[in-house]
Amino acid sequence: MCMVESKVLSVIKKRLKLYSKSNKSLNDQAYLQIRQDIYKSTRKYKSAPFAVIKKWIKEARADMASSKKKSPVKKPSKKTVLKPKIKQKVTKVKPSKMQDDIESSNEITEAPKISQSVRRSLDEIKSEISPSSAVLQGTHSEVSVNRAPLVLDKVYLQSMSFEMASMRQALDRIGRQLDKLERELSAHRNGDD
Repeated sequence: MCMVESKVLSVIKKRLKLYSKSNKSLNDQAYLQIRQDIYKSTRKYKSAPFAVIKKWIKEARADMASSKKKSPVKKPSKKTVLKPKIKQKVTKVKPSKMQDDIESSNEITEAPKISQSVRRSLDEIKSEISPSSAVLQGTHSEVSVNRAPLVLDKVYLQSMSFEMASMRQALDRIGRQLDKLERELSAHRNGDD
C-alpha cells in the first residue's frame, strides 16, 4: 500500500467513525465531505479524485483494523510478584493445514468466474488461430474486452481540457516555426539560383 500522510489518515478515521456511528453508507456525497475535510486540515488535495480517496479510505480502514487487533500490553504493577515463565510446547503446523489456510486466503482474491459460452468462444478462437500459424502468416487477431466504465469528475476533465489546449498551442507554434523555416529555405534556394 502507498503511504498516506498521517494527517490525512486521522481525518479519514474521524469521518469513518462518524459514519459508522450514524450507520451511513459511503456515497459520492460522503467522498466529497471527506475530501473537503482533508483540504481543511492539510490545505492539500482540494481536487483529489474519488478513486484516490477510496484508496485512502481503504488504507485507513486497514489501519483501524490493525490497531484494534493490537491490544496494549499491560505492565505489571510493582506490588504484584512476577511468576516465572513456563516454557510452552511449540507445536508444528502440518503442511496440509498451512495449505488450507493459504487456500482460504486465496478464495477472497479469486478471479471472477468465466461463463461457459465465453469459454467456448475463446476455445474456438484458439483452435482457429494457433500461435505457430499466426507467427508464420504475420497476422494478428484482436479480441475486444469490455472495460469498466470510467468515472470522471469535473476537475479531472477540466485539467484534461487545459492540457489539450496547451498541446494545441504548442503544435500551432511548431507549425508557425516550420512555415518560417520553409520560407527561409525557399528564399535561400531562389537566391542561390
